[in-house]
Amino acid sequence: MYKVYINHAELRIAQQRDQQAYAVYDCRDSFDWKRLYEQLKRTEQHRVYNVVCAFPEDAFAEFASHFTSIDAAGGLVTNQSGELLMIRRLGKWDLPKGKMENGENPPDTALREVEEECGINQLTIKHTQAFITYHTYELNQERILKRTFWYGMQSGFSKQLVPQKEEGITKVEWVSPDETLEEKLRNTYQNIIDVIRALG
Repeated sequence: MYKVYINHAELRIAQQRDQQAYAVYDCRDSFDWKRLYEQLKRTEQHRVYNVVCAFPEDAFAEFASHFTSIDAAGGLVTNQSGELLMIRRLGKWDLPKGKMENGENPPDTALREVEEECGINQLTIKHTQAFITYHTYELNQERILKRTFWYGMQSGFSKQLVPQKEEGITKVEWVSPDETLEEKLRNTYQNIIDVIRALG
């Protein structure tokens, strides 16, 4: 299954019907991906939309062909107390991430971006297997599909965290995985919740 976030909509491209879906579409040769995208980007609340097809990989490739693809990487960082590293950007709580530079691989990008955005070091990646998310946005009338590689990380860093303000980050905090985390997750993106569930 492929999962793509389009604004508040969650598009699931899979072989089988999803029981959680608000709407289900049958994928045919003439399926109108552009029309579906235009519909989903206007969604105002989190809803699941399911496209059922025999070959999800081919269907996802057809969907992706309508976008400019960008790769990024980031990290879910925990410290020795089990707290999670979170940033506040554009009014929402998020995890540090950023675009891959030429010649970089995803783990190197993830480490670099976490260090730059949070003023942190002493980072180690716990597992080499990445959790991948997809989301769309538009920039200068161009449709973007961003693929982000997420890695679980650990750090023994205990000094002051420094937000990278030129990237629009206003706060960096260690967040306790209890009521404090739940409060932050009420003001975050659905794909960030997915990352925390997968790697936390």
